[in-house]
Amino acid sequence: MKELLKQTWLNLTAHKLRSFLTMFGIIWGVISIVLLSAVSEGFQRGNQYVIEELGKNIVIIRNGRTTMQAGGERAGRLIRLGIDDVNELKRQSRLLEHVTPELMRNGISAKSPFNAASVQMSGVWPIYQMIRTIEVDRGRLINDQDCLEARRVVVVGFEMCKQLFAERDPVGGQMMLNGIPYTVIGRIRNKEQDSNYTGEDNQRLFLPYETMRRDFPLTGRNNTSDSLSTIIAAPSNTLPKNRKKRWSGKASLMIRRLAR
Repeated sequence: MKELLKQTWLNLTAHKLRSFLTMFGIIWGVISIVLLSAVSEGFQRGNQYVIEELGKNIVIIRNGRTTMQAGGERAGRLIRLGIDDVNELKRQSRLLEHVTPELMRNGISAKSPFNAASVQMSGVWPIYQMIRTIEVDRGRLINDQDCLEARRVVVVGFEMCKQLFAERDPVGGQMMLNGIPYTVIGRIRNKEQDSNYTGEDNQRLFLPYETMRRDFPLTGRNNTSDSLSTIIAAPSNTLPKNRKKRWSGKASLMIRRLAR
């Protein structure tokens, strides 16, 4: 062993440049692999974080038209979601832990004492905020009492808050929505979203569902006072993670059956 080490050292010192380049190549290769692994891991975690800003294990149910004949009805029949569908899903589904309505309106005139804007609003139940990762950095979220009493309170998105209130603290402030006075109870933290099914939460306002239903119901001849824009649901937490996607598909199938 001693002779082997001695011979190795002599070879290295006899060809210094070649030895240096060989070791440099090995070291650079190891560093490159470590750096690429770190970048890949960081990108994956960042992408996962952005995706979870929309919601974890979320099921989004929308209005639409049938694509197949069912029950004597031809394909293309218009399906409109209503609050009864939410209650039916809550009653029948063992696969969904949470189900909540969402009522959305665009082009609502919002005015604060400092500025004005045309905004998008969503009327929601409190559980919606947990499913959709809606969190505040000032004030509070919508609670059960807000919905029970149909209070005129609003949670403002981060960017929309800057537009309407600049750097001021909006909590407790007043704003007019289509001429109706509302009290700001919270501001959403700045969310890093690269996509959403309706637009960035940073630009939106959130109201209690019952308040939205009373003050800003959906318009149009196909809508009623109970009509919804979407239904948001979350699979049961008792399901294994690797089965939630499959069970979400089964839940969607049950929803289609209820719509027939």
